[in-house]
Amino acid sequence: MKLLSTHFIAILSICIAFATAHAQEGGAEDAASASATGSAAAPSKGAPKAAQANTALRTLHIAVHKLGLSIDDIKTFGYKNLKETYKQVGGSDFKKYGELYVSGITIEQVESYGDLLLQGVTLDDAIKYGDSLLDSGEGALEVLAAKD
Repeated sequence: MKLLSTHFIAILSICIAFATAHAQEGGAEDAASASATGSAAAPSKGAPKAAQANTALRTLHIAVHKLGLSIDDIKTFGYKNLKETYKQVGGSDFKKYGELYVSGITIEQVESYGDLLLQGVTLDDAIKYGDSLLDSGEGALEVLAAKD
């Protein structure tokens, strides 16, 4: 019985050694081919978080993808102005009112009348009737139409 277990251990050791050597040969070829094709590089796990922390990238992402601004709009308004506006008003207001800022409406006007402007009220009407439109609790355009 002891002889059988000794032979079993010896055969098992040889099999493991052979399998390990064979796997290393195949692995080296796979690693070499992966390296040559560029597929060996694993994507960085920190990349999305790094992009979120980059305010310049986040500002452009919101401007283009969320607000639908064109590159020409951004050039006209100026990236520096876009970045400063984003800094001053914060991310959520920038997402909500970004098109208004880029159209030339001041931060103060957007803070006062932004919701009315998003409903389609002109800036002049928002300034003239702003408080009554905001206090009505109804749709601003309907109240404005009733005033005319």
